[in-house]
Amino acid sequence: MNDICDFKCPDISLENILSRKYIEAVKIAYQFLMESSIEKLRKMVGKKLDFIPDFEQVDKMTFVESYQKPIKDDILAGYKLFKVTENKELQIDWTGGHYQLPLGYHYPIFDDLIIKARKLGIVDDTHNNTPGMPVKLLARELIKCANAYDDIGIDNIIKSEDRLNRVTSVDTGTVAASTGIKSILYRFRDLYKDKIPVFIMQEGNYHGTDFFEQRLRGMWEWLFANVIIEFVKPNDIDSLLSAFLKYENTPNEKVCTVMMEPVLMNNRAIYLQPDYVQKAKELCDQYDAVLFLDEIQTSMWSPKVFMSNEYGGVADVLAIGKGLTAGYSPLAYTICKSELDNQSQYSSISTNGNADMAALAGLIVLAIVKANSEHIEQVGNYYFSELENFQKSYPDKITEITGLRHLAGINLADESLASKFHHACLENGIFVRLQAYKEGASTIITKPPIIANFEDVDFVIDKFRKSIDSI
Repeated sequence: MNDICDFKCPDISLENILSRKYIEAVKIAYQFLMESSIEKLRKMVGKKLDFIPDFEQVDKMTFVESYQKPIKDDILAGYKLFKVTENKELQIDWTGGHYQLPLGYHYPIFDDLIIKARKLGIVDDTHNNTPGMPVKLLARELIKCANAYDDIGIDNIIKSEDRLNRVTSVDTGTVAASTGIKSILYRFRDLYKDKIPVFIMQEGNYHGTDFFEQRLRGMWEWLFANVIIEFVKPNDIDSLLSAFLKYENTPNEKVCTVMMEPVLMNNRAIYLQPDYVQKAKELCDQYDAVLFLDEIQTSMWSPKVFMSNEYGGVADVLAIGKGLTAGYSPLAYTICKSELDNQSQYSSISTNGNADMAALAGLIVLAIVKANSEHIEQVGNYYFSELENFQKSYPDKITEITGLRHLAGINLADESLASKFHHACLENGIFVRLQAYKEGASTIITKPPIIANFEDVDFVIDKFRKSIDSI
């Protein structure tokens, strides 16, 4: 056989791809993070680590313009709560990456198990019709977690018509939300034929980035017909009731669903109160509508894994994602009741939806979350309480603390003050996000990893105080 036909294995290395100087910088930064004591790291937060060697940084001019931000805070290395930027500055990441790292960076037991699994030979991915053991186990584990509000066994859950007991594996939260919406619309079309579906949405919602999900938050209105979007004020039961009554006797329209995020991280981190969510469930049952809880943000940050359990298991459909694999690989799920298991095989699918290694990552994260339920609740409550005390010390600058536990918003008096506070936090080594893409935004969004402890909270709150004092 002619050698020219053989598949070639090129002479490549990480140094060839990433550069030797970059590899050396990552190595030294990561070793420093792993080998230094917590006390030493805290003392150096906000400082530049000049012992890390220089390397040639790459700009972002090939990114779309909206992502061409300065590279100052771009990451070089990370370990648990800490990260080193490409500018060699040490920070505490108080946002869980982009809200998807419940275990922070390179959590040791997670990394160890993933490495062992790869060496064992567990595959990265396969065809959707031929899932491996991790995918099948994760589906069962998610069903158990989605029904953790009482003690019914898995066999009874699977047989029930009123339990979350069917899963669709996809790759992103956007697809998970879209999958749930499709099931709701299939049901609506089957039951109500030519009526126009009404979606009751929370003001300031965010359920993903495809066309219809963006329509649900007020975009692309010119593109869609035969759908009505009714916005209600979060936690306003009268507003919610009025939306249902508006279409109670209309001949051509009917409410098909209420969609909710337990914490609206894109709307000042507003927490939906239990009485409001339970009233939504009551109205959905009364008017034969579906209650859809979008837990892309909140899952894995709840002591009960899903906040639906904290509401008493009210959801007819759940969407989960982000934190499920601790950043290892995109993976999301739609979990629904059997009544909503109504889509054909390829109606909602992702190429890597049945990835074994990603599913294994999900199983590891779920095991860690369940083992730390008490820690998540206690530290989360302590953090939120300390934020409230922080606000009371600066009532002229901070108007309100919103959210629940780790998922918290610090609402400043105005946009200018919020921008200055955000900048001061970064200067002091605390990486938080400013909700600045909306006009007049003045909320600092925080979502620390669930591995944070009481001492971490005290340290960050002290940094917040120093930051607010400096402006």
